[in-house]
Amino acid sequence: MTLFSSLNTGLTGLQAMMSALQTTGHNISNASTPGFSRQRVDLQASQPLNLPRFQVGRGVTLEGVQRIVDQGVEQRLRDSQASLSSLGAQKDTLDQLEALFGALSGSDLGAQLSSLFNSIQDFSLNPEDLSTRREVLGNAATLAQSLNFLDTRIRTSRTQLNEDVKTTVGDINKIAHELADINQQIVAAEHSGLDNGAANDLRDRRDQLLQDLSNLVKVTAVESSNGDVNVLAGSAFLVFGSQAFDITTKESADNGVIVDTPVFTNQAAPVAVEGGKLQGLLQGRDGVLGQAGRDLNVLAHAIAFEFNRVQSTGQGLQRFSDLTSLQSVQDVSTELALEGKATSASTPDTLTDSSLVGAADPTGRSIQVLSGQNSLETRLITGFDGVTGTIFLDRAMPKPLAIGDRYQIKELPFPVVNGSFDVVVTNEVTGLQQTSTVTIDLDRIGADTTWNDVVAQLNAIPNLSAQLTPDNHIQIRSASNDIRFSFAADTSGFLAAAGLNSFFTGSTAGDVAVNDALNVNPQLLSGAQTNRTGDNSNALAFAALRDLASIDGGSTFENFYQGIVGGIGVQAGEFKDRFDTQSSLAQQLQNQRERISGVNIDEEAVSMIEFQRAFQASARFIGVIDDLLNTLISAV
Repeated sequence: MTLFSSLNTGLTGLQAMMSALQTTGHNISNASTPGFSRQRVDLQASQPLNLPRFQVGRGVTLEGVQRIVDQGVEQRLRDSQASLSSLGAQKDTLDQLEALFGALSGSDLGAQLSSLFNSIQDFSLNPEDLSTRREVLGNAATLAQSLNFLDTRIRTSRTQLNEDVKTTVGDINKIAHELADINQQIVAAEHSGLDNGAANDLRDRRDQLLQDLSNLVKVTAVESSNGDVNVLAGSAFLVFGSQAFDITTKESADNGVIVDTPVFTNQAAPVAVEGGKLQGLLQGRDGVLGQAGRDLNVLAHAIAFEFNRVQSTGQGLQRFSDLTSLQSVQDVSTELALEGKATSASTPDTLTDSSLVGAADPTGRSIQVLSGQNSLETRLITGFDGVTGTIFLDRAMPKPLAIGDRYQIKELPFPVVNGSFDVVVTNEVTGLQQTSTVTIDLDRIGADTTWNDVVAQLNAIPNLSAQLTPDNHIQIRSASNDIRFSFAADTSGFLAAAGLNSFFTGSTAGDVAVNDALNVNPQLLSGAQTNRTGDNSNALAFAALRDLASIDGGSTFENFYQGIVGGIGVQAGEFKDRFDTQSSLAQQLQNQRERISGVNIDEEAVSMIEFQRAFQASARFIGVIDDLLNTLISAV
């Protein structure tokens, strides 16, 4: 052992303390840097000098600089942030929807329905008064306009969320590419895992990117032996080593709104979106707003159908000499409708009904669901398996069809069933009336009624003629101006579906409106069911709709609307509570991370003084050894 080796001992102390001071300064400088993890020098005693009976130390060795991180806490924090971001996006959507329905407070749909039925009550007391007729039509127009307004706002909100979805997908791709690039830098800096954990600041940057990515979509990060991190969304890779897999969006239509679904660019496979802002946007767009839009359509459809059904089977102060159906069909020689029920649980893009086994191929026709979670969803039939009775749809339903869900294959906006309706021909001079019955045979036994068959039956009624217009509307005309006609006793729903003497046009919240023919001539509003003066039987039938449980087999119009509003309020409150709870959990995890990885300025200041004193002591030690060397050299 020599004095020169003692100089090296002092030198290692100076170098180690200088590195420790540099690390402390680095911590202090980044105390406010997002995602920074405090670093600590790893000091080990140098290999001692072996002497015959003992060992003598030879100073300190700097083994490395380690960042203080708990990867378990980091992953839990990422998962927590993914859940928080998803809940936050859905909460914001529900708040907007609640505010939208609240914008009609005091004059909301419930109040407008009440006003409409109150005016109908007045109409029933004085069915021949034009002012009460105009009041009914005015209140109905206000109701229809509110449905239109809500539908437009919901569609606009869905479109805005859809734009956010596309922007978020772009942000995910950007971060994924940054992660792939930083993976490459870390592998190079750590020599493919030989110096694992050496690239502290690069790893901090990568963890921060993973945190940012988790805010957008829930991911799982798995570190490999060479130091890079593979990132998965569900079971598919977003990042694998230095390669990023881009995602894009695939457009489709949903209730008149263009929606984009995230898919992988290379395989077009759907992305498993299990959390993050992207999930919240998709749930808000298709779940919250989509369901609100569907519920409004169910309400509008029921109102339009029931009012049309009553209007079409009554008589106004003036009957018809010329009437053309509002609806038409493309195929005039195919049965009007084919109704059935799903007999087994189906995938979202199929429907299986064993009663269709061996039936004619319905490919190319439209199918509408009449009950269940997919009520009023309409699809095009793209294929048919006659062996199993399975129908293939052009796109998936929001939910898989359940056993017992009713459907109808048809072109008309409202369901048509097996039954009949009467045509009442009135001689306006004599007052004599003659009734003829038109049969709508849809029992699936033998040949069922077609659009052409209805025209033929109408044309066979004395003093009437019926024909198809060039675009396949049904046109009915009386033989002379003294002969007028009306309808009665429709058990098939055909008149309401075809639009013969309708109260409303349209069948959804977006297009429902009062028939212009009634606005132009309120005398056509059907208050009676006979030509007797003072007959108010049809006005009373209108009034009875207020208490008719016509929606989902158990709800009135007003109750169903209140259920929509109440459901939105309950959901908004529930998501607020869940968001607040998740916020607290995320904050607790963030605090835990700060305790482990955060920089404490006071602690760093104490460390700085400690390292400073150690540096000074090492310097003095070198000074002492230098004096000893000088003494030894001078003595020689």
